[in-house]
Amino acid sequence: MIIIDDPYKGWTEAQSAKNRQSVQDWFDGTLWSRRRPGCSVIVIQTRWHRDDLTGYLTRKPDDEPAGHEEHWAHLKIPAEAAKTGDILGRKEGEPLCQPNQTVEAAKRDFASVKRTPRVWHAVYQQDPLVGKHGRCYYNYGDHNVTKLAVLRPNLPLRISFDWNINPGMHATVSQFDPANRELVISHGIHSPGMKVSDCVEAFIDLIKKEGGFDQFSELVVLGDATGVQRSVQTGLASTVVALNGLRRSEDIRIDVVNRIPTANPGVAGSVEATNGALMDEVSGKISVFVHPGNARAVGTDLGQTPANDQGLPDKDPNAALSHFSDCVRYDVWDCMPLRIQPSTATPTPKKTRNSMCDASTDRLWCENCHGEILDAEEAWRTADGVLLCAPCGEGRWRRSAQVRRVPLSNVRPRIRGRLAGRRRRGRGKHGMPELWQHDERACGR
Repeated sequence: MIIIDDPYKGWTEAQSAKNRQSVQDWFDGTLWSRRRPGCSVIVIQTRWHRDDLTGYLTRKPDDEPAGHEEHWAHLKIPAEAAKTGDILGRKEGEPLCQPNQTVEAAKRDFASVKRTPRVWHAVYQQDPLVGKHGRCYYNYGDHNVTKLAVLRPNLPLRISFDWNINPGMHATVSQFDPANRELVISHGIHSPGMKVSDCVEAFIDLIKKEGGFDQFSELVVLGDATGVQRSVQTGLASTVVALNGLRRSEDIRIDVVNRIPTANPGVAGSVEATNGALMDEVSGKISVFVHPGNARAVGTDLGQTPANDQGLPDKDPNAALSHFSDCVRYDVWDCMPLRIQPSTATPTPKKTRNSMCDASTDRLWCENCHGEILDAEEAWRTADGVLLCAPCGEGRWRRSAQVRRVPLSNVRPRIRGRLAGRRRRGRGKHGMPELWQHDERACGR
């Protein structure tokens, strides 16, 4: 018999992809090869991460990469009993008490830990996949996977790029049905070190095998806005290479429509839009479907991309993740941006102490796209009451009370010359260009 007790020292070590891979390699390369026939192996550990040793061993055999599920029986004792299947026979919500600890004391201790849902679900409930704070795309599940996610003629064909030198180009092939508001992702394209030209050629070969481009009404090209930056080696932007490769191909005789944005959508807004499309939590409608075979890697990326403390994609634990899901995020934002009701009136921010602006001038400015809310159509309010900017989807605001106009004539002559050439706000009442200056008193700080 072999007993493995706590293969990780703590939370920090288990969150490192390098340390997790080291433990998996030790298990497969050292321990597993030294078993004798009939030897039992017992792993006792606190769950720290969905890809820790227990998560790796209980992974299904057909997952990518495969696990050891056929060898293991999984016994889980959560801090609070789940709805069904508690091995201790506890009722739902009944806590697991320490010796000489009352039920009320255990619930008080658990209440403080629940303020950090990622830790609570992983360490205490032994299920790091549960809850919105573990995965970035928490609404993705088996309900999004279907073999019916195939390309259909007469609908526009879509390809969404995520430009990468390392680990290589990623692209998703999809179609959007506006009548049913459904996005079907049929294929994922990637290979290690793949270049833009190689990705375009792989896409053309793929569609030729599916019957050619003539069966579709048009080809819509989407992607990361950073692709407009020129490559140091070729001097060409990735978007130029991709569009030229598609438009100059003799196999593509349909219109190639460039819908690559000049600026990326706000990450928070596009992630929320993607989760809403994966499954609307209010109506239950599913608007994104992924093929289990041809787009299997896309589904794996959506299901395993972790979230950081802000709920955004965390690219640090595993550099191979988040690229396919970024392609899906750009695709969803193009065809199904945030579907939330607009606010009925212009938001009125709270007045700060010592505010020097009245209600007519106390407006909100988006820190991401620098747009000002002028009417209800330029701001969206989520069900949680969070105010989002309609053009970019972000929710980072600054009140105009934080800015005040100062005539340039009031500035000392020594620095007036340096500032005069930078003003673009017209002229003030003294006939001098105005200087926009941050005023801490106006912020109430």
